[in-house]
Amino acid sequence: MPVASGFSPVDRLTPVQPVNLDPDTTQTSSDSVQKSVHPSVQDSVLKSVHNSAQKSVYNSTQKSVRTSVGDNPHGVFSADLQCEACHTSESWVPAREPMDFDHSSMTRFALIGRHQTVSCESCHTQLVFSEPVISGDGCETCHVDVHEGAFSETCSDCHDTISFSSVDGVMIHQRTSFQLLGAHAAVSCESCHDGQADGHFVIEDTECFACHEDDYVAAESFDHAGRGVSTRCEDCHTMFSWEDAFYEHAVVSGGFELLGAHDQADCASCHTPDMGLV
Repeated sequence: MPVASGFSPVDRLTPVQPVNLDPDTTQTSSDSVQKSVHPSVQDSVLKSVHNSAQKSVYNSTQKSVRTSVGDNPHGVFSADLQCEACHTSESWVPAREPMDFDHSSMTRFALIGRHQTVSCESCHTQLVFSEPVISGDGCETCHVDVHEGAFSETCSDCHDTISFSSVDGVMIHQRTSFQLLGAHAAVSCESCHDGQADGHFVIEDTECFACHEDDYVAAESFDHAGRGVSTRCEDCHTMFSWEDAFYEHAVVSGGFELLGAHDQADCASCHTPDMGLV
């Protein structure tokens, strides 16, 4: 931990010895008090800590030895937060585990989900913790927008703090210009967005044929390509099933309208290989 504001952390301090002072006594640092608290620390180190200009007054009690306001390298905290909430007298680093510090109740940013398990340094890259490290929604402070502005700037519109991958894709998709209806709501995202770079989901061509060309060519019960059927899938099909076709026979057959008994006949009774109508 670097030196800041005249505060010189020592990595080899012995446990603090209680000082016989009234808990409310404010004591000017003296050699006797200093040595009673840190008996094994060199005099030069003690003087560098306790005799700094304008920082010579310390509150020495049996509960805590706390520096004066402004002497904390982490910034100004609540008066109730003592050094020993996070540190021990044996070593400044590593910090006490667990710390006697509740980030959710003592700061303006509650730690929820995965935020509870990340290291402090992941967000606090400097020692001054009293200054906010996030702004607004805050996500972009730490997280790169892999969508490159294609979606909302508010990550929480789609993501939660549990995991970036724990999203309701169907619910989110309904807010786009292409709502997922019928069978589309049951397919995997990769079925349509396969081959796109991570985070890039925009499809320029939303026509059915753009995704279903293979189905059009491979159709066996009715040779779409051979018959020159329109590539507007929605002319005959719905989003719920390929099987439930509702085409107008006169349109796709070149003018042969189904009337009378023809309207009730099964398609396969006429559309056979022998008749060349498949």
